[in-house]
Amino acid sequence: MKDLDTVQIDEVKEKFVSLINNQKSSFENKIDAIDSEKKELEEKISQLEENKRKVPCHVQELQEETIQNWKDKLFNKFVVTKAAESVYQRIKSEKVVAVIGPTGAGKSAYAYHAAFKLKEENDYEIVPVRQPSEIAQYYLPDTHQVFIIDDFIGKYGFDEAESVSWEKEGPLLQKVLSKNDQIKVILTCRKSIWHSEQCKRFGFSAFVCDLQSDELGINLSETRTICETYVEKNDSERLSDELIMMYTFFPSLCSIFSSKNVDEIESFFTMPFQFIEEEINKYKRKSQVSYISLAVLAIEQKIAKKSFFDNVKHEELIQDLFRESGFQTLPSKKLIISHLMALTDTYIKVDDDCFEFIHQTMQNIVLYCIAKTFLVSVLKNCSIGVFMNQVRLACIKEEQIVPVIQVTSEYENAYFTRLAKELCDGQYMNVFGNNQNAFVIFRKKWLVHLNKIIKKILLKTNSDGQTLLHVVSSLGYEDYVYYFTKTDDRLVKKTDTKGNTPLHLAALAGHLNIVKYLVEKGQNVHILNNEKVSPFFYACVSNNIQVVKYMIKLEIKINERYTIIEDRSVLHIACLNGFNQIVQILLNNHATVDIQDKNGLTPLHLTCMNRQVDSASLLIVARANVNIKEKTGKTPLHMACEKGDEDIAELLIKHHASVNSRTNDGVTPFHEACDNGHQNVANILLKYNANYRQQDKNGWTALSLSCAKGYNDIVKLILHLEKTDVNISNKHGITPLMLACRENKKNVVESLLASKANVNQCNNYKSSPLEYTCTAGHMDIVNVLLEHGANINWQSKGGITPLHTACMNNRVNVVNVLVEKMADINTVDVLGESPLYTACFNGDIEIVKILLNKGATINRTDTSGKSPVAIANKNGFSSIVELLDNGNTVLV
Repeated sequence: MKDLDTVQIDEVKEKFVSLINNQKSSFENKIDAIDSEKKELEEKISQLEENKRKVPCHVQELQEETIQNWKDKLFNKFVVTKAAESVYQRIKSEKVVAVIGPTGAGKSAYAYHAAFKLKEENDYEIVPVRQPSEIAQYYLPDTHQVFIIDDFIGKYGFDEAESVSWEKEGPLLQKVLSKNDQIKVILTCRKSIWHSEQCKRFGFSAFVCDLQSDELGINLSETRTICETYVEKNDSERLSDELIMMYTFFPSLCSIFSSKNVDEIESFFTMPFQFIEEEINKYKRKSQVSYISLAVLAIEQKIAKKSFFDNVKHEELIQDLFRESGFQTLPSKKLIISHLMALTDTYIKVDDDCFEFIHQTMQNIVLYCIAKTFLVSVLKNCSIGVFMNQVRLACIKEEQIVPVIQVTSEYENAYFTRLAKELCDGQYMNVFGNNQNAFVIFRKKWLVHLNKIIKKILLKTNSDGQTLLHVVSSLGYEDYVYYFTKTDDRLVKKTDTKGNTPLHLAALAGHLNIVKYLVEKGQNVHILNNEKVSPFFYACVSNNIQVVKYMIKLEIKINERYTIIEDRSVLHIACLNGFNQIVQILLNNHATVDIQDKNGLTPLHLTCMNRQVDSASLLIVARANVNIKEKTGKTPLHMACEKGDEDIAELLIKHHASVNSRTNDGVTPFHEACDNGHQNVANILLKYNANYRQQDKNGWTALSLSCAKGYNDIVKLILHLEKTDVNISNKHGITPLMLACRENKKNVVESLLASKANVNQCNNYKSSPLEYTCTAGHMDIVNVLLEHGANINWQSKGGITPLHTACMNNRVNVVNVLVEKMADINTVDVLGESPLYTACFNGDIEIVKILLNKGATINRTDTSGKSPVAIANKNGFSSIVELLDNGNTVLV
């Protein structure tokens, strides 16, 4: 048993030793391999150094041509932005800098600008190259060189071949860089391609300058400067701030603009078709997944990240696009989302976890571009808004603002199939409201397709209860109207959810031939809708003259009042809107000229309210009553004066309108003119002997109203009239001066005082003009009143002085003025409250300090025995309590 155990232990020992020897051998082999690789790299570097500057002639010529090309581009054109300066500072301190940003943002320009500055300041040689191997091939030891590689891992998509090249050559490049401090490398890359994780595999590190970061992103001022560098001043001033910030590739647009003859500068920069189309076509060739991803978003308009994966409609769209594209591989939804993410900022933005284009213009242009490849998919899947507004038959020649997707004859069947689908879905107004219907050729083609589906939809209604006949009657397409009624004449009397017949809508829109046709087909012209409105009413309110002329011969109820508009007639509405021809037609056909609505307003009232002088003249010629009153007692002249219409006022007065007519509240036309600041109308009324001293039921005169509003020219006009009472008061004793003081109308105050207004006349409560002013805090007027002898210590009924009221209302500046003018700071009111007490009650420490500094009595109590400090303490104003306590006060 013991021998057996010994044998087993020996076997284990042998295996263990063998394993150790094998591992040792493996490690030694690996070390030898590393040494060999190191030696190989050193030999390559040595060989490169020995063969230095063996650049083929044709390559050197190409490099020199590239450098010269960039010199020419940047000379006198390059704008040094904060991004440009940052790139330069980074390449000075770092060995490798990657400039990333969207298409056309100036990545290469920033790279070459930095390189040219290195050359200028430190005598660097600029070496444009395409492959990382060329850096190792062309570098010169102990020489200042800056290598530039544009789009170093692909231009329109991540280039796997380029990536493999960088992975292979990266370690050698890192070794070259580590041995040569004089070498710099600037890489450029589109942001949509740059992936920092992928680039870590390349064996070297690069400092990233992101042209869309908060730190380096181009601002409005820099963009404007770039614009002015490439575009003449007169043209650049026509470009709004919003427009020049629309596209991240604006710098490239400016460069393109400077090399072209462009007629419409705004159109060029708003809709840069050529630039975007060229870019998108390159995606089609170089990055098919990006191209399909753009197509999906262009058709859908908005894609939610979360729901995209489960949406069957999206799946169908991707399948449609794939079939139509002829591409070899169907992209997954995950890959599409990844590519959309990569395209953000240039074309796309992400908002609330949804992808959409950066603005509507970009959406329109991209859809226009991809439709050239995916027209069938666009016709089948685009939104109805896009379909109606951006898709057009190629046979229709019309000028368009948005980029139009042209449907050629071979695709017309697909187009009309989609149109028929929308019609079957009840989109009547979208289908027939499309402006292509204005073209006869379109309508003929559409009627051919309609024949295939008409029986399915003829009597159906949309969400508003409208039939096809309703819609085409409102739009005025006679051939459609004839077609639908001949197919089924029951449509003529169908009503929608509002009770409107096709006749209502045709009359509203003014389509005379359709109105006549529908009447001839038996439609009752007197029919009312749910709002008790007739087709004739619609014709009148829409100013459809020919329809009104036709319908008025059909025994129309011309004086019918409509409850929907406060019992007004069509004459009221025509007058209100100044439809003079309609007014004349109605009057010629015995419309009641003085018909009143539920508020007593006549057509003449309404013409005056809306300043329709021609309509007013027509009514007066038809013997309208110029002195008729509405329910509150206003005449048409009141209305004209309120609105300040001089022509109508003269017209009414010349036709015997009463200039002194009073409303139920005693208001005259002169009151109305002055209260609304219409001086010229006031002069007209005075010319015809208006009573300028008349008071209304509350005692207000025109002078009072003008003073309150601050109409100083009218105030002076009235003051210069004989027998004007400058001190006249209303039933509360309020004078014009008080009103002007309260409303801070300093010029009016000065005019009144110049006309001997009594500065100390009080109202029924013994409040003076100075008290009014101090309450409102109008310091300038306080000074004016005091200069004119205002009693600074006058007490109102409650014993309140101007200083009291200034303290009550926290008017610090007014308090300062009053105490400086020797106001009595210790006067008490009927409750025994002093100005100091009032300031303490309100908690205004600044006013308390002013009063204390002027010697206010600290311990005077009110009639209930409370002192200023007591009331401050009660109201929680501790800082005031502390201030008063420091003055040895007694807390009562």
